[in-house]
Amino acid sequence: MDLVTVGTGTVAPSATRTSACHWVSRGNLNILLDCGAGTLHRLAQFGLPWHQVTHQVTHVILSHFHPDHWGELPMLVFALKHTTVPPRRESLVILGPRGVVRLVKQLAEGYGSWLLDPGFPIGILDLQNGEPFPLDAELSLETFPVPHTPESVALSLTAPEGRLVYTGDTGPSSELARWATGADLLLAESIRATPGPRASWPGGPPVPTCCSRSARSPKRWPSTAISPRSRRASWPGTPRRGNSS
Repeated sequence: MDLVTVGTGTVAPSATRTSACHWVSRGNLNILLDCGAGTLHRLAQFGLPWHQVTHQVTHVILSHFHPDHWGELPMLVFALKHTTVPPRRESLVILGPRGVVRLVKQLAEGYGSWLLDPGFPIGILDLQNGEPFPLDAELSLETFPVPHTPESVALSLTAPEGRLVYTGDTGPSSELARWATGADLLLAESIRATPGPRASWPGGPPVPTCCSRSARSPKRWPSTAISPRSRRASWPGTPRRGNSS
């Protein structure tokens, strides 16, 4: 599994960070975890093959329905409809917590019918918490409720080589920490993180306050949801971009 942290900012405008989006690729799968403002230009900037005929975005998985986490989804579909040469024929699958089907259908009422019928198949599905959802023969997705909005979930991608957990936006949660125990890579919100004994793994650097010390330390924990006011701060040893393998 390869991870690129495409957007690690918040709803607050930043000259250096865009809103939430993370690119995960494995085999023939290219997955966006959230799709906030600035996603398309950042994908182009990083040279990621989001619209190439032989290597395209296959899935968009949303953590919740605040617009800084899904706002560029209609633009992504619009760009795939009009800029892919030859025209895209492969399906795009949109997954998220309960209500994502309703969200996309309501967006189509404003944007137009092309959002649901852009010239290639669109699949939309509400996920059930705690039920593994296979993305292919080896990679599975699971969601876990987190304290943010009623529908908010953390996301877990598990393959034979390891497990990636993305918290999305969340508050402190010992349940989340237990669920994320043993993750090979924890991609965690940092907007409320403050150094100190309550935000540390035993023997490790400070981590966001959503995680308690009851969970076993992940191997790596890049940060997301980084506020502009903390743009000059970084946790010791925390990568901003990397891969899970």
